[in-house]
Amino acid sequence: NNGILYPGDELIAPYNSVNYTDWIDVDAGMNFSNYTRDVMIDSSTVDTLYVTAPQITMTAEIRDNTTAFMNSSYAKDLGQIRSSANITRIAWTILNETGYTSAWDQVVALQQFLINGNNTTTFLRNHAGSNRSDVIDSEFGADSLFGDTAVWILERVHEGDCDEFATVFAALLRAVDLPTRKVTGFSGGTWVENGYEVYGHDFTWWVEVHLQTNANQGELDLGWIPFEACPDMSVVEVVNETWSPSSFERDNSTGNITLNGTLQFSGNSSAIEGHSIDLYLVPSNEIVNVPGSAATANHLIGTVTTNETGHFSFEGTPPVMIKPGYGSLVILTHTGGYVGIQAITFPWRLNITDDVDLALTDPQPSTEPMLGAGVNTTVIGSLAWANSPFTDPAELDSLQVLMNYTTVEDGPVNLIADVGSAGYFEFSVPISESEPLGLINASLAFLGWHQDDLNNATPAEYHLRPHSVAFNFNITPSPNLTVSLEGIDANNSILDIDRFVFVNGTVQSRGPTPDPLNGTLTFQMRRTGTNGPYMTLATWYLNGSNWTGQPGEFSLSWNFTATSVNIPSGEVEVKFTYDAEGLFAADEVTYPSTFGIRSYVEFSYQLAPASRGNLAVIDVQLSDHTGTSVADFAGIYTVDFNGIQVWNTTDPASGRFSVTWIPAWDIVPGDYDWELNFSGSTWLLPASSFDQIRIQGRANVTVNMVMDWTPRGATNWVSGIAQDTALLTAITGNNSSILLHLEEPSDLPPGPDGSPPPPIIHRLASGWINQTTGAYNLSFTMPEDIPAGVYNLRLLLDFTQFATAPGPYYTVSDAVRHLTGIQSEFVVEAAPASIIVVAGNTLILNATVTDVADGSLVPGAIVNLYFDWGGPNQVVIDTETTDVDGVARFNPTLASSTEPGFYDLRIHAPDDLTDNLTVVDAGRWVGNETFANLTVQVNSFIEIDFIPTEVTAGQSFNIDGQVMDGFDSNRTVDGPMAITVFFLNDASEVLVASHTTTD
Repeated sequence: NNGILYPGDELIAPYNSVNYTDWIDVDAGMNFSNYTRDVMIDSSTVDTLYVTAPQITMTAEIRDNTTAFMNSSYAKDLGQIRSSANITRIAWTILNETGYTSAWDQVVALQQFLINGNNTTTFLRNHAGSNRSDVIDSEFGADSLFGDTAVWILERVHEGDCDEFATVFAALLRAVDLPTRKVTGFSGGTWVENGYEVYGHDFTWWVEVHLQTNANQGELDLGWIPFEACPDMSVVEVVNETWSPSSFERDNSTGNITLNGTLQFSGNSSAIEGHSIDLYLVPSNEIVNVPGSAATANHLIGTVTTNETGHFSFEGTPPVMIKPGYGSLVILTHTGGYVGIQAITFPWRLNITDDVDLALTDPQPSTEPMLGAGVNTTVIGSLAWANSPFTDPAELDSLQVLMNYTTVEDGPVNLIADVGSAGYFEFSVPISESEPLGLINASLAFLGWHQDDLNNATPAEYHLRPHSVAFNFNITPSPNLTVSLEGIDANNSILDIDRFVFVNGTVQSRGPTPDPLNGTLTFQMRRTGTNGPYMTLATWYLNGSNWTGQPGEFSLSWNFTATSVNIPSGEVEVKFTYDAEGLFAADEVTYPSTFGIRSYVEFSYQLAPASRGNLAVIDVQLSDHTGTSVADFAGIYTVDFNGIQVWNTTDPASGRFSVTWIPAWDIVPGDYDWELNFSGSTWLLPASSFDQIRIQGRANVTVNMVMDWTPRGATNWVSGIAQDTALLTAITGNNSSILLHLEEPSDLPPGPDGSPPPPIIHRLASGWINQTTGAYNLSFTMPEDIPAGVYNLRLLLDFTQFATAPGPYYTVSDAVRHLTGIQSEFVVEAAPASIIVVAGNTLILNATVTDVADGSLVPGAIVNLYFDWGGPNQVVIDTETTDVDGVARFNPTLASSTEPGFYDLRIHAPDDLTDNLTVVDAGRWVGNETFANLTVQVNSFIEIDFIPTEVTAGQSFNIDGQVMDGFDSNRTVDGPMAITVFFLNDASEVLVASHTTTD
């Protein structure tokens, strides 16, 4: 997408990014977590990103002392799959063969196994994949262990694509308890100037393993380290190739380029059938960029598919021809099966040849340029390729053009000119004033060029063939120009921008009796050392109205303004040309090294707020009157901060530098003078820039609470002052909001680095600090749904809402956290609610204690069990402490003397209000109670007052007696009760099934 990432795209960034400092559009939000490498763009677009990504080198000492990261279980789970035992067995078999000594060794051993195999197993990279999903169900059944990618590749097919091998690698590493995650992205690329260019073929898969050092190296977290394990690509080659032509004309007159050959695997020479390949023609020095920047549509000759024997045949030409020189044919294979993206090059090269065109552009006419007798005339021309594309000759090599002519006065003359940008060349042609008028023979010649200088060999070879052009110079009368140029400085060779320059001289005819000549004076200039055309700055028409003193004398002044002179400061070449009326040739005067432009320096920078005690960095861009940084900005640059010089540099290497200094840690935040000074140089005037920079301090708050412990649902107050963290003084005159939050620990799992998950935030209150005193006072109500415990109150200042540009005077690096306690209430539940116990036996009762806020269990709570609550026999018969399940388990034994009857049991958790905030697992609860019903039974005793000694079968008889307390016969037994009468020796012989006693 032209280098632009849009909403919904994943951000492309270095794998080891640790800090995202800035991106162009601040509306483009970044969303990511510790659990994934994906960074999603949620709005707007991103086209430039600055990332902190440190380069870390793991020394042998570090590698030899590595273990798996211990503080998190993240990325260790292999999954509940039946094949996990197979994967684990294979992993340990591999490791036990290597004699590993560290976690790093384990990773490398498994990596090398997948890349290189071992004595019994060889893995292949198959870009079409392992074919697992296509054959498993039909051949092995859905429940087969081969349904797992790792087992399928490790035990069955031994091949797959890099995506699958990354999966296998991750499974093997997790099987030996190494935290591992799979990653997709770009690897490799081509280094270009100051970064890597990556293309589609650089996309790949790898794993990252979380390691740490052992105790010998301080148990340091090494982070997520990338490892890639994919078998090498099968190398392919072309054999029996034939090609034509060996030399190719850029005008396509030599016909099509052809290449025939056979594509095969290098390892076993087997033919590659039905595979698509591309053919590119690229400059020979760019074959390393295929695939890559050289594999463009403009260089593509064609695409073909190999036949059953691997044979192929190309014929065609690229849409855009490359520049003259050596060209190379490069075959680029497509991805498919065992063949990946590979460039196949050849040791031979093509000669890309062309002709050149030589043309004269000044003076006119180009077929017979007019030269003035007695004038040193600049003859200008251009060199270009005969055929498109017309690339810049200066980018090809250092080329030269020769000029030959013969005069009566000087005889044969040979001149050489270098070819500059866009093919520009010029000759300075001097003609004697006594040279006869008329035509003289002349010619331009280009002697040819070869990339390896074989144009000088015998026989000569060329990529650009020799070319010559014959023409005539027309020697004609010319004016006689004398001219001087002066600036206003004492050194009048310095021409100051936006000041006047003075042009004085004479224009007369040549001969013993010179006469003034009307005409046009042209003022031109260019930078010294540039081989290019002059820039015309001004022209004047001179006639009798301009003469001063004697006829033909002139004196001109011209405002040398920045808008008129678009040439950077520094030394310049000056040329004056005079075209006189009635004459066909001009006179010219050049000054190749006399003059220079003196300009001024413009500073471009942004003074963002700087933090005291930290390194402040200000990027400064320099420019002169042209608005560019082409000039040489030599000189001394200094910066004064608050009246004291804090930085300097001399003769910066370019028109950009960074000003760095550290504001004192104890400086009062505010706006301070910042002055950038330039001492000046030969071609630049002294300059200064006065500004103010805002120095920011850090702020926090003091915390005072009315109550350390707040009952749930109750109101409390917190107060304090906003203070300067360095000076410990109250912050006044600054408006800041203050937020009060309560942090409740989250029940989410820890992050990959073992850090706890972010807490649940409860907003309690907000307000503003007093700008006069810096004080704040907030009341808040403690939430009712949070259990008792010690929590962090988080107080956060924010000075940004009403800050003036360029930003607040105080920043807040982090919130202030203060411990506070929540007081809650016990909830007591008894089980069972009704109990029957025989006196002298054990009473079994459980009491569960929870927090009324959320029903969470409360361990460690003291619970008392009261017998006969509210009765005459009220007493605590047991005291227990709740266990980790929040249960107090009572098992007292009732006294044998306990009277039978109904009793109330009170289960009471008393107030627990003694913990302070620093106690581990502290909490405060108001007591609570519940009740249970207890029925106490005792053994009975039956006393018989009368019973016949003999009875007659079939006749009734009477029995008199009473039921008595079996423990204490003196205790009254309340009735009525039911009794049963039966024979002692035969319980089945029931005489009276149920008889109710009297009271």
